[in-house]
Amino acid sequence: MTDLLIAVGGIILLLALDLIGIAARTSFLQITQARLLMQREEFGARVHNTLGLLGRLPRLRASLNLLLVLTRFLIAGISLLFIFTRPVTYPWLAAGLGLFVTALLVFWLEWAVERLVTRNTDAWAIRLTGFVRLLMVLVGLLLVPLAISDGSPGPVEVAGGVTEDDLKSLVDAGQEEGVFEKAEQQMIYSIFELSDTVAR
Repeated sequence: MTDLLIAVGGIILLLALDLIGIAARTSFLQITQARLLMQREEFGARVHNTLGLLGRLPRLRASLNLLLVLTRFLIAGISLLFIFTRPVTYPWLAAGLGLFVTALLVFWLEWAVERLVTRNTDAWAIRLTGFVRLLMVLVGLLLVPLAISDGSPGPVEVAGGVTEDDLKSLVDAGQEEGVFEKAEQQMIYSIFELSDTVAR
């Protein structure tokens, strides 16, 4: 009975880590800098910490992928270990069926978490910034052989395209902070309107 509790507890802990990793990967790969800046009123300085992680996107991706591979591998290992230490008539059949059921359960849970996170990727990314930073520190040595750079000196890599609305949001945020004058904001907006103007 103790073995069963330890196995189930280990699987639950690893599954929780896996689902947090899925939430972080989904949110960080779908956010844009412009939409993050719009969250400053609600989240304050935490937005800047998240923006800092966007500048280290290659290492962030590698860290999250490593976490997901390790958790899935350990979940499968614990499931197999538990099955093979039990007296069953057909251990290989039980192991195959056990792995199939475990994989299906993990798939369904990950899919549900992805659907949940995609509804508000910006907020999820901001909330998970601390977890991702800790993860990047913990797995940093394991990524050294891959020579994955932080990408810090280069430009911020943002997943997804930048839309007209994103650019307008950046201009609005810049105007609120005093980077742009009101006249400059209107001039930039007029550039967007130019595409709708018919020239004869």
